[in-house]
Amino acid sequence: MKNNLLPVLVIPSLFLACTGEGGGTLFGGTALPENPEKIVIEWNEGGGMLPEGETIYLSTDSSYYYMWKDQTRQKLYFNTSEQELNEIYQVCRDNNFDKIRLIEEQEVYDRGGTSIRLIADGKYIDKNNSGMTFLHESDVDEYYAVETKIYSFAMHKIESMKTKTTLKIGRELLDKNYLIYISINGYNIYNSDSGDSLLTHLDTMLYTAPNEFALNLYAKDSLDSYGSPAFLKATSRVKEISDTSNTVTFGLDKTGTPVVN
Repeated sequence: MKNNLLPVLVIPSLFLACTGEGGGTLFGGTALPENPEKIVIEWNEGGGMLPEGETIYLSTDSSYYYMWKDQTRQKLYFNTSEQELNEIYQVCRDNNFDKIRLIEEQEVYDRGGTSIRLIADGKYIDKNNSGMTFLHESDVDEYYAVETKIYSFAMHKIESMKTKTTLKIGRELLDKNYLIYISINGYNIYNSDSGDSLLTHLDTMLYTAPNEFALNLYAKDSLDSYGSPAFLKATSRVKEISDTSNTVTFGLDKTGTPVVN
């Protein structure tokens, strides 16, 4: 979860949420019902022009965490009890979620951010902190408190859905005069130019879901026009990780082409 909660110094236009209610303590406490029979909460984060995003959907009927980045799609289901959902809803009430004020800027480009939708007994309350829409500087803390509660709850729920995964680096790859970089879902996990250079395998924890593994090779003794090691070749693969399929091998085939298996 990225921090997109920067205060806005210039306030060109202030608009009211879809509930038609005002914002902040200026308008008194929350108008959210105290004990709704049906609660649904949805949180989304988008990367703007970047091909990535996250969604958290919470209800007592079905809850899930969904992540997409480049070619990777992970959807992890979990259970949310009525008590757990009520605790999150209470954070919304405590922070006057329905009264959070939003500001619209006209000249904003490629801005990612987050949004939260709360449905209480069929009443929709949407708050958006992305694109041209910003939080009023006085309501940032309230939005952040709700967002943090939702995100930390979901991350705790899916933590147990990880399994130990072993990454094996083939000897034929290590014997070449390459700089080797390995990343998983866009995050670098191995760099042969560091203390990892002597490793033939390493263990990590991954979700039992599709994961994207990328292998990038650079020349040790050749620089590009920017003074960095010259790029040689790369490959990537999306592979489903499970309790019975949790080994990934990085190497070269007989033609010297990088492979991920």
